[in-house]
Amino acid sequence: QTVNNPVDVSVQLGLVPTRNQRLLGPPEGATWEFSDDFQPEDPWVQRKMLKLCEDAIAREDLMVMTPSCWVMDFRDWLLAVKNEVFPTRHFHQRICEFAQSDITLTRNFWMKDGRVAAAKIEFTLRVSRDAAAAAGMEVQSAWDDFMADVNSGVENEKQKAWHTAHLWVRSSALDSIKNSTILSMVISVLCAFLGALVFTMHPILSGAVTSTVLCILSCQLFTMVNILGWSIGPIEVIALIVFVGYSVTYCMHVAHSYAVSTLSGASKEEERWRRTEEAIQSMGGAIFGSALTTAVSCFLLLFCTIRIFVQFGVVILMITVLSCVFALVFLPAVLMTVGPCRGKREENPTQQAA
Repeated sequence: QTVNNPVDVSVQLGLVPTRNQRLLGPPEGATWEFSDDFQPEDPWVQRKMLKLCEDAIAREDLMVMTPSCWVMDFRDWLLAVKNEVFPTRHFHQRICEFAQSDITLTRNFWMKDGRVAAAKIEFTLRVSRDAAAAAGMEVQSAWDDFMADVNSGVENEKQKAWHTAHLWVRSSALDSIKNSTILSMVISVLCAFLGALVFTMHPILSGAVTSTVLCILSCQLFTMVNILGWSIGPIEVIALIVFVGYSVTYCMHVAHSYAVSTLSGASKEEERWRRTEEAIQSMGGAIFGSALTTAVSCFLLLFCTIRIFVQFGVVILMITVLSCVFALVFLPAVLMTVGPCRGKREENPTQQAA
C-alpha cells in the first residue's frame, strides 16, 4: 500500500536522553549521551537487534511498510561478501566495511573511537505524517506495547531501546489541544458572560450576548470544517478560542447601548422595539464601519504564500462578517423578544382620557 508522505519510526539503541531539557530557551548542554552498556559486538545483542527488525515487520498493527532494515541487510552482506555468518565477532570492523558499500548507511550509526557507540533502526510506516491525531495515537500505542515486549527482562534503563517519530509528537500535541479545547471554550465564554455582565449590569443582556457569541462560534466551526474542508488542528482550535473576545465586541456595543437607553413604551414590546432601534441607530454605523475596515485589511492576507497567514486571513474575515451580521441582525431580534424592560410605562391616549 502506497502512502503519501509516510512517517518514519526510529528505534534508538545506545542513546540515553538527558535531563537538560528546558521549557523555554535552548537546552543547557547535550540533550543525549551514549550508553556505556550498549555492546553491539556481543552476539546476543546482534541477535536481539535482528529479532527486533523481524518482529516489527511481521506485526500488522505496527503498520511497517519497509520489507527490511539495515540489520537484515548487514546479515545478508556478511554471508554474500565476507562468507561469514551472523552474528559476527568482528562487528565494528565489519560494520565500517558494510557502511562503505552505501554512504546512506552511515546515518544509522554513531561512531566513537572507531566503534559503534549507538545505532538506530528506522522503519517506514503505512501512515501519513498528516494522519489524524486518533490514528497517530493508535499506532503509537501499538509501538509502545511492542517496545515494552522488546525491553522485557531488561532491568538497566540505559540498556533499553526506545522509539521516536515526528508523528508521535504531532499526535500528542493535537490530542492535548483537542482535549483542552472544550475547557478553554467554556472559560472563554464564561469570561465573555462576566464581561458583558459588568458593562450591561443585567443578566438577560449578558445571556443574550453570550448566546450570540455561541452562535457565531458554531457558524465559524461549521464553515471551517464543512464548507472549507479544514481538519481541526492547532490553527483552527486557536482561532476558535482567541477570536471569542473579538466576536464579543460588536455584540457588547449593541447590548450596552440597549442597556443605557432611557426610552420607554406603552408596552414591553414597544419599549423593546424602541430601545433596540435606538441601539442599532447609534451603534450600527460604527459597527459596520469597523467590520468593513477590518475585512479590507485582512483581505490582503488571502494572497500570502505561507499557508498559516492565509488561514488567519480567512478566519479573521469570517469572524468579522459573522460578528457584524449577528450583532446587527440576530442580537436585535433577541433583544426585541426577551430584552429587559425598565418597568415604567407611558400611558396611552385611552388611559389618559379615562
